[in-house]
Amino acid sequence: MTARCGHLAPIDENDRSGLFSDWNTTRIQVYVGTCQLLLGQPQRAITTLNNALSLADMDSPNVALAARVDLASAYSLSGELEEGCHVLGETYQALATMGNHRGLERAQRAIERIAPWQNERPVLALMERVRSINA
Repeated sequence: MTARCGHLAPIDENDRSGLFSDWNTTRIQVYVGTCQLLLGQPQRAITTLNNALSLADMDSPNVALAARVDLASAYSLSGELEEGCHVLGETYQALATMGNHRGLERAQRAIERIAPWQNERPVLALMERVRSINA
């Protein structure tokens, strides 16, 4: 398994061992998108994460929700604050409904990333939604 310029080589049986035994191409693509986000490349992260979310082998709801949290951050950091807050609000709701505490922690970090825009209408609406979910 190798990554070259954002493209992933197929995963074979030699790659499916130890820590990565349950990883597939989609999970790797989510990981790449998260890395792009953390490296300050939100536009690339948007493309990568949207591609991962549209793949047929997205077999883990937890991985999909993690991808959506990071996608929300990427939208927000790329200037699409309204879309980012919308995606994050929807995802936060799903995480809370299923009781996914790790996912909620990840979503809280995404909320912290948008703190510079805390007085913007989409962020205020998101914060109100989160408060109502947590109430």
